[in-house]
Amino acid sequence: MKKKAVSLIIALCMVITMLPVMGMAANGQTMTDERTGEAVSYTNDKNNITVSGDVSASAPVVVSVYDENGKMTAVKILSEAGTVNVSGGDSAKLIWVNAGDFAAKSESAELTLDKTIPAPVEIISITEENGKPIIKWKAVSGADSYRIFRKTAGGQWSMLAGSLTGTEYTDAAAEKGNTYYYTLRSVKNGVLSTGYEATAKSFTLGSTGIGFNKYTGMVTCSDENVTEIYIPSEIDGVKVKGVEANGFADCKNLRSVTVVQSTDGITIGDYAFAGCKALTTVELGEGVTEIGNYAFQNCTSLDTINIPASVKSIGQSAF
Repeated sequence: MKKKAVSLIIALCMVITMLPVMGMAANGQTMTDERTGEAVSYTNDKNNITVSGDVSASAPVVVSVYDENGKMTAVKILSEAGTVNVSGGDSAKLIWVNAGDFAAKSESAELTLDKTIPAPVEIISITEENGKPIIKWKAVSGADSYRIFRKTAGGQWSMLAGSLTGTEYTDAAAEKGNTYYYTLRSVKNGVLSTGYEATAKSFTLGSTGIGFNKYTGMVTCSDENVTEIYIPSEIDGVKVKGVEANGFADCKNLRSVTVVQSTDGITIGDYAFAGCKALTTVELGEGVTEIGNYAFQNCTSLDTINIPASVKSIGQSAF
């Protein structure tokens, strides 16, 4: 019996497009064999077709999916009652092979699939918490779920997570000093939103508390209560050239400063961190070339500073 059922299915797949349609059927309908009275019912909920009734390996329901040009793109076989998703097509045909001679004893029905493209996703904010970026977005009306994607400058999009039903995501794999680009796609009935490139937003992890002038490439303080700063080699795809004169002067709560390695040369401006009395640790990465006059003057708690070999100039009373 099992071999016979397999042969039946193979034969059916070969001639499926040649079978006549026994009549158009709406959602929540029944296919009935008038000779035996046996029946199969089916529903279509968001392109999820559920079949119940007299379905078996010897009497399967075959679901074929077609694109807008009428070309078959997929075939799915149900040998028992159940549900299949047919998203991504334009229409679907159901064929119930309710006896061995499918050419003479098949019932069929057609369904039009929901192919409405959901709206793009708008990112509301990207913030840093516990050293990781948190991405928040606006809910899309009617969306079933969301997929979030990430890339670095010049890289390719890769999906971080799918089937998200909330409107917030924490990127636990992000690393400090990197600039990431994020975007999302909404999903409705298996159809994904388009235009996701246009809604992408960038975020440099570790740049909290830093203001950045993209025209000069210089950073400065954006939060006088910041306790730790991490200056990356680039922010939002723009190279960091240095710390502005007086950029973080008198930030009374600042305790730690890290400047990452750079190949383009970074300067620490005059009085850049002067008067930061709580500052205890400074890590200057390879690529820092100049420390300005009085750059760390009156940093009375400073007990550790790493000065790389790339530093060529240290100004008057820098420490």
